[in-house]
Amino acid sequence: MQTKFNKNLMVIDVVKESFKVYIENFNMFFGINAIGVVIMYFTINFTKLGQVFNIVELTIIINIIGIVISLFGMYYNTRINITLILAIKSSYSEKRVGIKEIFINAKEFTWGYIGLVLLSGLIISIPMIILIFGYSKVEILPFKVAIMIISIIIILYLIVIYGFAPFTRILRPEINNCFAYSKNLVKNNFWKVLIVLIILILVQSPIYILSIIVDESKLGGIGGFIFANLGLLFNLLIGPFTYGLTVISYLMLDKE
Repeated sequence: MQTKFNKNLMVIDVVKESFKVYIENFNMFFGINAIGVVIMYFTINFTKLGQVFNIVELTIIINIIGIVISLFGMYYNTRINITLILAIKSSYSEKRVGIKEIFINAKEFTWGYIGLVLLSGLIISIPMIILIFGYSKVEILPFKVAIMIISIIIILYLIVIYGFAPFTRILRPEINNCFAYSKNLVKNNFWKVLIVLIILILVQSPIYILSIIVDESKLGGIGGFIFANLGLLFNLLIGPFTYGLTVISYLMLDKE
């Protein structure tokens, strides 16, 4: 059966449905996301143990163990993210499935999803590296500004066109060419998907702006600890909503 793509995505509907699903399933999403955040926190901070003991040999051992833990952390954190994506799909379609069952089902998508995320990053980073190289070689200010604008346009274009490829692996596992499918999915709604992307950036940007303007070292013990982990706390609360924007955009675009 050939898929019919939605030619008229309504951004306001995406936001409303995402918020509705987020609020109605907050406890479930929070529980799933909390596991991922704990895994991420432990993975990020494990190698810092070497700095506590200040023993070279022990630091080396901790760093080696840290690499192994990072790989396990990446795998299981990705699997938790996939569980969240499938839970959002289940809640939006009102086809309730148990979290344990979803987590078990997420296993078959994990490595494929990781591969597509890495490949997507490569597709975006190659032109970006070329443009950064060009930017560094140019000394005339107007040309630098032009290169910067071109870079932003190209990056946003690639994210919009191919950003749904990893999600296709999960939401449409029967599709072989996820990148081509992603491109066709947004073909008639490029600007609307771009608006959703901008909303995602705006939702996530406050935490990054704070990390730039606030000096963590001046906050003291507890304040410094909270600020250092503000990104994880922010992700814990807002992550399900941002995933919801992407997943529900996908489901609204992808008419079976």
